[in-house]
Amino acid sequence: MPNSMIFDAPYYKEFLHGVESISADDAVSLERITSLNPDLILTYQEDAYDNLSKIAPTILIPYGKYDYKERLLEIGKLLNQEAEAQQRLKQFQLFSGHHRARASIEHAYGILS
Repeated sequence: MPNSMIFDAPYYKEFLHGVESISADDAVSLERITSLNPDLILTYQEDAYDNLSKIAPTILIPYGKYDYKERLLEIGKLLNQEAEAQQRLKQFQLFSGHHRARASIEHAYGILS
């Protein structure tokens, strides 16, 4: 999903309060990242790793290596936040399970809300 779509989507607004975009035209801005003086960089972009690692310690999380659950738990482990990652995963699973069940019921009964 392009960065601009994430920052423009109403769903993400509450989660991105205070988060700054680090790209322009869907390309990562090394100057922008440098100006934020990060302590750590997590990236999926193998081709950007060398340049990013010149700015701050950088961890490459290869795209496609993990599903969303494994990725969240791996990031939790890397940041010494495993318990919080587990908690967030459980919250997400409850939330998504509720919405899947609701959608299934609405589909079965032809309910449109």
